[in-house]
This record gives sequence, C-alpha cells and structure tokens, in this order.
Amino acid sequence: MSDGAGASASRKLARELVDPRPYVVGSLKEVYQNYPHIGRVLPAMGYSEVQIKDLEDTIRRSVCDAVVIATPTDLGKRIRIDQPTVRVSYDFNVNLLPMIDRFIEKRIASPLRQRERRRR
Repeated sequence: MSDGAGASASRKLARELVDPRPYVVGSLKEVYQNYPHIGRVLPAMGYSEVQIKDLEDTIRRSVCDAVVIATPTDLGKRIRIDQPTVRVSYDFNVNLLPMIDRFIEKRIASPLRQRERRRR
C-alpha cells in the first residue's frame, strides 16, 4: 500500500508527515526500491530479528516529533522508540461473500460443469 491508517490519522492531527526515506537502513532500503509507490510511511514489512532492528534504527535516526504506530503488533513492546508514540487501530468491515462466490464459480463450479458437458 502506498499509505495506511497511521498516515491517514496523522494527516488529521499533524502539520506534516516526515518522509522516512532519508533515514532508512538495511532491509528497509530494499523495500523502498522494490515498492517505489510507498508514500511518506515507514512500512513494517516483517518481524524477523533483522527487520525489527532495521525498523528500530530507522525510527531512532528519524527527525520527528512523534511516531504513529499502526501495525497489528505493539512495536513499543518490541523495540525502543525514543520519540513520543501513539498507536492507531483500525478495523475492516468487508463482506467477503461476493468475492468467495465469484471464486467458487470461476475456479470450481464452472470447470465442473465443463467436465460434465464433455462426458455427455
């Protein structure tokens, strides 16, 4: 995603979003190279030891007034963040049934009907 819940909440409350690119280290540099559409957000792409360390180092290097955490995991419990933090939560209210029905029709029901016709 180019954006996320943290950026959305920040736009409502902050004067500006800090571009994290000048501060990224390690594996996060590759993330921005592989996904150039990412906006002014610092993606938590994984939670391996290396990725967590890169995220911690990047946040520590960042010049900002506060860090908005919008990942499912509580990063404040996993890494040291010197800046003030706020955690943003979000919820999805999505009806998946139409997508599941289309998948079943396309991948299962339709091929079964085609096989049945061939048998006749």
